[in-house]
Amino acid sequence: MEPGAYRLHVEKSGYFDLLDADGKGRKWVASAESKMPIRIAMTPAVAIAGQVFDLQGKPVQGAAVVAIVRRSVGGHLRIAQAGEPVPTDDRGSYRLHGLPPGYYSVAVVATGEADGPEVLASVYFPRSVDPGKAVFFELKPGETRTSADLTLAGVETFSLSGTVSGIPKDWNEKRASVALAALGGLRIPTATVTTESDGFFVIPNVPPGEYQVIAWGPAADWDPEGTVADPDARSAVRAVTISGGADAPVDL
Repeated sequence: MEPGAYRLHVEKSGYFDLLDADGKGRKWVASAESKMPIRIAMTPAVAIAGQVFDLQGKPVQGAAVVAIVRRSVGGHLRIAQAGEPVPTDDRGSYRLHGLPPGYYSVAVVATGEADGPEVLASVYFPRSVDPGKAVFFELKPGETRTSADLTLAGVETFSLSGTVSGIPKDWNEKRASVALAALGGLRIPTATVTTESDGFFVIPNVPPGEYQVIAWGPAADWDPEGTVADPDARSAVRAVTISGGADAPVDL
């Protein structure tokens, strides 16, 4: 190898290099003096398994379950997803694997589907629509948590309407995208819609809670890593509380 700075990245299914948590590789400088062997210790991954049940106690097929963690953002604890959601099978069972050791909980992502007069909302382990009441547990290297079961909950919902102003007239479709994400919960949008040409939008079936309304353009699909910026890109964010009693209009 030529002398210089390198990054060393090791991959093995079911294992993690805890000193390379972001997956970018460990920094290493190659030189004539670097005679010591490089030792990289791999740590066994952890897993979470359980079932999802409906309001009548029956297994639910196709429910999206995701592992969640607590992270400090600006001095405040926030809930973030760890890995991608996985669907339950025909027995309502799920298994989340390949996770680094740590403290976890799990959640069912809101479906927005109606169950009688109510709509199924996001549920945090074991059975709460409030992310602040999620129960977290520690998973040590190689450990699997079983019986992390969840029961769906139905809540009364409301619609959220508003207007996105400032859409440039030179945009091709003259529309913006609008997403709704729980302020203190999962950064997975409960809904994503596209405005009318005049900026008006409506998001139906929104459970009570605190949210962020995120608008961006030119109109594009939601990307959890952020929207692709271009010279004409614009975005806006505002917080909104939906507590019931009436629809909640919002102007960005």
